[in-house]
Amino acid sequence: MKSKFKTLIGAVLSLILVLTSIGFSFAEDEVKVPEKKYHLDIGVVSVIYQNGKWDMGRVYGQTLKVNPKLSFNEDVKVTRILTLDEAEKEGILWNKLTSHNIVSTLEGEDTQFKYKKNFDPSASASITNAKLIKAEGKNISYSVDVLLKEKDKVVNMMKLYEKKYRRNGDAFANEVYKYWGGEEGLKAENMTMYNTVQSIRKGKVPSGIFYLIFVPTIIEYEAAVPDEKDEINIVPEEIENPYGSCSDKITWTETESHTYTVRKTRSDGSSYSVTRTCNHKYTYEAKLATMASLKSEKPNGGATLLKSGYGFSIILNNSITVKQTDNSGRCGTSRTKAYKQTVRPPALAEVRTNWTVKNAKLNQVQPKTVALEKSSEEGLKSSFITAQNPISHHKNRQIYTDVALKGTAKKPVKHKITAYTYGGGVGSKPFCKSVALEFTINGNMYEDDATTDRTYNSTNKK
Repeated sequence: MKSKFKTLIGAVLSLILVLTSIGFSFAEDEVKVPEKKYHLDIGVVSVIYQNGKWDMGRVYGQTLKVNPKLSFNEDVKVTRILTLDEAEKEGILWNKLTSHNIVSTLEGEDTQFKYKKNFDPSASASITNAKLIKAEGKNISYSVDVLLKEKDKVVNMMKLYEKKYRRNGDAFANEVYKYWGGEEGLKAENMTMYNTVQSIRKGKVPSGIFYLIFVPTIIEYEAAVPDEKDEINIVPEEIENPYGSCSDKITWTETESHTYTVRKTRSDGSSYSVTRTCNHKYTYEAKLATMASLKSEKPNGGATLLKSGYGFSIILNNSITVKQTDNSGRCGTSRTKAYKQTVRPPALAEVRTNWTVKNAKLNQVQPKTVALEKSSEEGLKSSFITAQNPISHHKNRQIYTDVALKGTAKKPVKHKITAYTYGGGVGSKPFCKSVALEFTINGNMYEDDATTDRTYNSTNKK
């Protein structure tokens, strides 16, 4: 009996131990909610009017979709992009901020005071529709609609140079650089402002309007936990049209007053002249023509024939024609008049594909939508070329194809992409136009001895 009792006791104790261990196991495996962090990012948009036109299609008082880019010190998982108004309503500001990029601050002032004093008066009066575009390790980009008008006090660059820096060009330049994260950042993102700063450093102060408008946003994120595959998350959402409603054709009217004379007859049969004023209305049409071409980096039988994994380049040219289409007025005669509105060609262009390409060694991804680089703008014309690709070890001006794209020598497959250009326009009305392009895949890069630039080795000459 004793042995059976001991056995029973032992079984009970074993059961208790098992249940206890299970309880501890639940506690140890409890899912921890990642800590939410909040970064206050203060971007800046330049609004420049020079030589009778607005630079980059940015017209003061117009709402513009901008695409800020920033880097963190660690890989991040972005959960939301918030406007400052949205963050304040949720009680995120200011005590929950974990980081910010506020410049030109005084020691001892808290973050809220620094922002309210240095940036809030010159922040955009309306910031809406903040959306994440993509997140690649430490780097993110997002879009936001910005009214190019400040809340209270615009930052006038010329007054800043004259009054605050007392015409000290170097001190002025160093301050401006901060807004773009340094001299190289300004040079890469805004060549007009960069050239303006360089002219001021040489004592040559340009004429025109040079405004800065701040764009504060809140990035809600978590520290990313790398997975075994070391994959980079790509948000598939792409910007179909950064300007909202747009077209390749813009019409507008202008009114000009003039006088004309009519003959009147008195009751006695005599006649006399009467001079009248006519508000004559003129209607104009600006039409955008866009031509784009595709050329393979390594053609395999023709300029648009290539093996998957290799790249191609794009050239895109815009030209605008303007004509008077109608006129009307009380004078009853047809008249012509040269238009007075400023007509600007598109300032931006991009190529839209349906694939992404990753360079794991560089931790860079070529997204589905690839921005083109403006090569020239003169009068009613603008031109774009393929930009240097960050997935290329040698920064080649190529858009690389996915090696998985279908097509063989025996059975070639045609693939379509879209070249898209937008911006510029007449007044607050921007242009936009798309051009369909086509290329054919008739093999893949692994059929060759060399590899593509996306995986560098000693045989790669790109």
